[in-house]
Amino acid sequence: VDFLDHGRGRCGIRRQHPHFLGLGLLDAHQRGITQLVQSALDRFRQAMLKAEQCHDRNILISLYRSMARGERWLHNFTDAMKWVSAVEAESFQASEAVKLDLAGLRGILLVEIGFRAEGRKMLDSACTALERADRPADLAQTLLFRGYAEFCDGDQPAAIVSLEQSFRLTDSLGYEQMLLSEAL
Repeated sequence: VDFLDHGRGRCGIRRQHPHFLGLGLLDAHQRGITQLVQSALDRFRQAMLKAEQCHDRNILISLYRSMARGERWLHNFTDAMKWVSAVEAESFQASEAVKLDLAGLRGILLVEIGFRAEGRKMLDSACTALERADRPADLAQTLLFRGYAEFCDGDQPAAIVSLEQSFRLTDSLGYEQMLLSEAL
């Protein structure tokens, strides 16, 4: 939250999110999200059993990605990396869009587990590839991740630029809520 507040103030972006009126509400929201994410992960595990029985690799790849995101939201970074690796093991059947999305997710996970330089490098590459592929929603999310990595690394000017680009993209797409959910 400090990262977003810093970026919004420096970028001149003033967004109001009425459902986050105070820290108490934010904490309650996060606890509620934790329960929802855990419930979703349980359902994904059940769905994986069925997908494995049917040998449906596309569904498995989608479920593995969802598991990685969910574990990241729960701050289970090691488990999230395991799911990213599972997607990569199946990547011969993954679309280019999945591979690009995965690069951003792996990059932020590397940052979150302490490999900042490697994570930033991966996020930089992912942003370049997403921009070339004209995938603005995925680019906005990866720019947010890159801005966070830059902020953690003490590179606040770069973080501001990344955040500003991310907010501009989400404003044009109407995806502010998506971006906020990734930040929390």
